Amino acid sequence: MNRKVAVFLFFLLIINVVVPVVMAEEIDKENILTLDEVIVTASKYQEKLSEAAVSIEVINQEEIERKNVSDAGELLKGIPGINFEYRSLNGSKQVSIRGANTNQVLVLIDGQPSNWAKNNIGNLAKIPAEQIERIEIVKSPASALYGANALGGVINIITKSGSHEPITNVKLAYGSYDTREYYLGHSGRTNKLGYNIMVKKRETDGYAEDGSDKVKQSNIFTKFNYQLDQFSKINISLRYTDMDTDINDYNANEPYHNDEDFNLNLQWERQTDNNEQSLVVYHNQHDNTDFKKDKEHNTRDLGINYDHTNYYRQHIITYGLELVQSEIDSDTYLKHDNLNQALFIQDVFKINDRLKFNLGCRYDNHEEYGSEFSPKLGTVYNFNSKVNWYTAVGKAYRAPSYSELYLPQSKMSSAYYVGNPDLDPEIAIVYETGLRYLDKGLKTELSLFKRDVDDLIDYLTTYEYIDDQYSKVKTKTNINSVRITGFEVSLLKELNDSFSTNFNYTYLDARDEENDEQLDGKPYHTANLGLAYQEQDISSSVDCRFVGSKADGSEMIDAYFVVDWSLSKEIIKDTDLSLKINNLFDREYTTNGTSEMPGRNYVIELSKRF
Repeated sequence: MNRKVAVFLFFLLIINVVVPVVMAEEIDKENILTLDEVIVTASKYQEKLSEAAVSIEVINQEEIERKNVSDAGELLKGIPGINFEYRSLNGSKQVSIRGANTNQVLVLIDGQPSNWAKNNIGNLAKIPAEQIERIEIVKSPASALYGANALGGVINIITKSGSHEPITNVKLAYGSYDTREYYLGHSGRTNKLGYNIMVKKRETDGYAEDGSDKVKQSNIFTKFNYQLDQFSKINISLRYTDMDTDINDYNANEPYHNDEDFNLNLQWERQTDNNEQSLVVYHNQHDNTDFKKDKEHNTRDLGINYDHTNYYRQHIITYGLELVQSEIDSDTYLKHDNLNQALFIQDVFKINDRLKFNLGCRYDNHEEYGSEFSPKLGTVYNFNSKVNWYTAVGKAYRAPSYSELYLPQSKMSSAYYVGNPDLDPEIAIVYETGLRYLDKGLKTELSLFKRDVDDLIDYLTTYEYIDDQYSKVKTKTNINSVRITGFEVSLLKELNDSFSTNFNYTYLDARDEENDEQLDGKPYHTANLGLAYQEQDISSSVDCRFVGSKADGSEMIDAYFVVDWSLSKEIIKDTDLSLKINNLFDREYTTNGTSEMPGRNYVIELSKRF
């Protein structure tokens, strides 16, 4: 660890240890919130955070409003173990968890998979922050419950339902690079029917000198909740996104890339004292057009999920099934379709008031690559009402994407790239253990993790004669074995009625076992520090992010330290004015070695509630 990193971490330690002690006498304990929140993603039923056998993070509604950002990708900045990536050419915002690749992280929206079947990646820029009620992040692989693509963890985005009272929200925002945002939302309830309707439009010229990151994005979201009886309800939601990126400088109406995403989701839920059931039927249509290359890539997914949980005296048994029909119609990858069928079961066995076990497994049968069995075992031991220890071990996998399977031999830059229809899934064995402390106004956690990945899909380089030339050919192949180890430390502290602070640090050692070299894009050190102030009509926050240097082939991507600041004030009743300055000290940095991130930039927002 170099000197700058050591100094920075020492500074964080002073802020998060000394300051809480100094201010501790000012805390009104009656007004401090208990941080043991109720979650659903870790076990597919409602449980307290302290009962989860894995490390999990929650971004609640209060934090979403305080962060004052545009989309789900921005909300995930600063979360322990998460590495953020921005792809300027297609406006994509992606995250990896604890060294996993971005295509190994399963993104759910209301429990429905939303990763694009073409490349297995979930684009978080498509999900407006105003649409989100809360986000739950499971940082351990979760194939035993969710199947393929959960090898690197799960991000479950839970959208807003209808409000108890009618509320209309209007927002106007303007910022650097001629960024404009317009938002209109209305929610409420009429007898048994709740509803939430929103429309958002965002345009920006982007910060790239060549204009390649210009974006025009429109979102429409509707969600209806109908109470059938005392125990049952149905939810119907519709999401539509239209995104133009890399817009033609000569004609602003002609983008180089267009991305349309339409999703229809129908859910039935029934809940009694000792039984929960849910049935989800969804249809997703994703159309992508590359006007530069005159190519279209259209995918369709039709899915059915059924979950059933029974509560017994010492057991909580959850089981279910999933059917997903997927297809692609592409000018590059041609036409393909497949069916995946899955069954899972989980038993949470309470030995006594202190100790419980979580045993589960899932069986997937896929038309393309066969069957996969994903077991898991977890334990939680409560030393007392505030301190618990958890540990888990399990198997996870990621299925090959359409682009990895069916890419025809294509010349890109100085090499030919080609897919491989004989690819096997990536397989991982994962271990995690941690100590968690939860009290009123205080949450702290220490976790250690290890992930051994076999059959990692990567390019194998060979040389062949093509068109009378000796050419480099890169073919997708199961070639690598990867070992990822590390630990995380996090602290969230309510200092008093107005101030709160958070700190987290992640050490990550991600290596290719063949050559014992650090994997590209995986920093050894990541740390985040935040300080927030909240009063009745004013709030402010400072968020600091440090990301250490990381490999990028034979080069290194420099470490960076970025500070963001925000301020929000209720200027008159139900009217707020907010200012957010990103990259306050105007640092030059990149997250992936190719796309330079913007310098100091600002957003001013005016919002009104009726």
